[in-house]
Amino acid sequence: MNKYNNFFIFKKIKKIFIKYKKFYKTIFLFIKKKIVYIKKSKKIINYIIIKKNYLIIDKKKNYLVYNHTLKNIKNILSCVYNFLGEKIFDTYKCGIVQRLDFNTSGLIIISRNNISYNLFKKLFKKRKIKKYYFVICNKYSKEKVVSIKNYIYKKNVYKKKKNINFKYSSLKSKIIFKNNFNNIVICKMFTGRKNQIKIQFKNFFNLDYKKIFLHSYKIKIKKFKMDCYSLLNKKLINLIKNNNTKTFL
Repeated sequence: MNKYNNFFIFKKIKKIFIKYKKFYKTIFLFIKKKIVYIKKSKKIINYIIIKKNYLIIDKKKNYLVYNHTLKNIKNILSCVYNFLGEKIFDTYKCGIVQRLDFNTSGLIIISRNNISYNLFKKLFKKRKIKKYYFVICNKYSKEKVVSIKNYIYKKNVYKKKKNINFKYSSLKSKIIFKNNFNNIVICKMFTGRKNQIKIQFKNFFNLDYKKIFLHSYKIKIKKFKMDCYSLLNKKLINLIKNNNTKTFL
């Protein structure tokens, strides 16, 4: 009887843990706030859109989204914490819907409550939020527009058939500037996998993984009928206008 009772008690505990898993993760971040959050660091981000339910910010290159180390390093959440205060801990994962790598700059969506967080996550899963990137690389194909479709897992590519670990990934790219040293390419993402552009470009164009630089310059949200742009240089804006990218985008 004791074993039978223990089994049901364990099941109940498991259900409670799954139910409050999100809550516990947020509390864990709250406990680590002295390590993660530091004093004002406004220069590393720009606020593009400020709404009641969400923020869209423009991240600069070579900054963490949140700090994993014990050192006081400037990070994105430190800025958001200074802007929103303690309310940031009320939302799951402190409201970060999608992340960018250390070397990648550009737009990040941050939700201000759990309702908007879940909504954005659903929109990303249904692929109703489209992301656009600038890619700076050494090599590119002879064709101006290239579409890449394959299956990826970590830094490996599986081109032919679907595998359990390998996930379907798709993007479309167009070159807008070329010289002897660098190529500037616009990428339209159809799927959002981890390091997708770097992995696909590395395997498709035989590039060095570390020498691919990215900037997330546009987010298109169909539900809100909104196109959000990052703060670009005038040279890049002129390149987009001169290359007739409206049909591509």
